[in-house]
Amino acid sequence: MDTNYHLAFDPGEKTGWASFDQSGKLTEYGEIIGGLTGLSDFLCGIRIPPKRIIVETYRIKDFQHHHNMSTVPTIRILGVLEQYAYMTGATWHEQESTAYKTGMKWAGMPIPKGHVPDHQSAIGHGVYWLHKNGLWEIEL
Repeated sequence: MDTNYHLAFDPGEKTGWASFDQSGKLTEYGEIIGGLTGLSDFLCGIRIPPKRIIVETYRIKDFQHHHNMSTVPTIRILGVLEQYAYMTGATWHEQESTAYKTGMKWAGMPIPKGHVPDHQSAIGHGVYWLHKNGLWEIEL
């Protein structure tokens, strides 16, 4: 069975990821460190490309002055992921940043106060998309 049929990401300088098999069962998860290089190494290590990539979309809001002179690594990470999806034939699915909380609730995962670890956010995004599309019915 293809254990990374669905691959979900929470992109950023540290990128969370979660893989799900064809039936929607969570198979693996983790965090990628090292920015673009770490992500590239991770993607090159995938033997069987996923059929679907699910990501948290990212928008720069005018009031986020901390992006002044920034290379905006999150957007660059998304670009690498989108190119990988195109190169491997995986379908590309973006969803709002708030979707992970609902996905975590549906999966019965507690939502910690403060920053949610990136791998948990990726799991939440995966569960949210799979559930909304009738592909996730298995508890973690």
